[in-house]
Amino acid sequence: MRLLVIGDVHVAAERVAFRDMWCRRALAVANHRLRRGKHFDLSLLPGIVGRMVAIEADGLIGTGDVTTTALAEEFVAVREALDPARAAVVERGGRAWIVPGNHDRYTLTATRRRRLEATMTGWAPSDGFPAAVGLTEAWRMLLLDSAGPNVWSSRGRLGGAQLEALSDALDSLQPTQGLLVVCHYPPVVPGGVAGEWPSLERVSRRLAEGRAVWEMLRGCRGRVLWLHGHVHQPWWWLPGQGEAVMQEGLSYRPMSANGPGVALLNAGCPCRVDDRWPAGQGFWEVELGSSEAGAIVRAVHHA
Repeated sequence: MRLLVIGDVHVAAERVAFRDMWCRRALAVANHRLRRGKHFDLSLLPGIVGRMVAIEADGLIGTGDVTTTALAEEFVAVREALDPARAAVVERGGRAWIVPGNHDRYTLTATRRRRLEATMTGWAPSDGFPAAVGLTEAWRMLLLDSAGPNVWSSRGRLGGAQLEALSDALDSLQPTQGLLVVCHYPPVVPGGVAGEWPSLERVSRRLAEGRAVWEMLRGCRGRVLWLHGHVHQPWWWLPGQGEAVMQEGLSYRPMSANGPGVALLNAGCPCRVDDRWPAGQGFWEVELGSSEAGAIVRAVHHA
C-alpha cells in the first residue's frame, strides 16, 4: 500500500478582519508577517501537489498545521490547493485522512466549531478522534487529535480516552503486524544513543504525555510507524540510532527484522525554505508491506 504524507503547510490569510485580530491571533499574524512568514514560499505548493498527483498512491495523509491561525478562509484555501492530490487518490479508489495540528486548533472558536472537520471535507474522519482504520491485512492505522488552543505555549495533549485507544491498539498487535499512528506531535525527538532515553521536545512545544507514550511504544510486540509534523524538519528516525535521516531521495532503514520496531517519520514543512531546503521540504511517499518476518516499511522523501 502506497501512501503520500504531507505536513505543516501553514497557509496564511492575506488579510485578517479586525474582528478576528484579538489576543493570540494578533500575535501570530504579526509573527508570521514580520519573521516566520519570510521562510515560507506558498508558491511552491502547486508544484508539490502536481508531483503528488503523478504518483499512483492508495492514500493521502496530512499530519496537521495546514493553516496558520485556523481561520475559515485558510482552511478553504488549503483544501482547494490540496484537492487535486486528494481527487487523484480517490479516483484510484483510495482515501485521504488528516489530523489537526496546534495551528488548526488555534482558538477556542475554531476548536469548538471543529473548523478543520467542517471545512476539510473528504479528509477528516466522520466520527471524530480517535479513529481506527484498517489498511491491509498486516497494517492498521490510528488517527489521534493531539492539538488544542493554548494561550502562550504550543503544547499538545492526547487525554485519557485517546491514550487508552492507543494502548489498546498497541496491545492488540501481533509480532508480524504493524500500526500506523498519525499524530501531529512526536512522542520524542531525535537524540540520545542506543540504550538511553530519547530526547523530549522543549516543555512549551512537546506532547504532554510523550514519556508515557514512549513507554507504550517500547513495550509493543509489533511494528509501529509514527507519522507526525510540528517540528519543521523532515526525518526518518529509529530511536536508538542517534541521528535522524534527513535527505532527499531514498531514506529507508529497516525496523527490527525479528521483533518489535518503532520508527518516527516527520512529514516536515513542504513550503519552508532555508539554506538546507532552498526549494522547500516537499512530501513523503510511504509504502507499507509485509513479509514472513513481519510488517515492513519503505519511505522515500520527495523534496
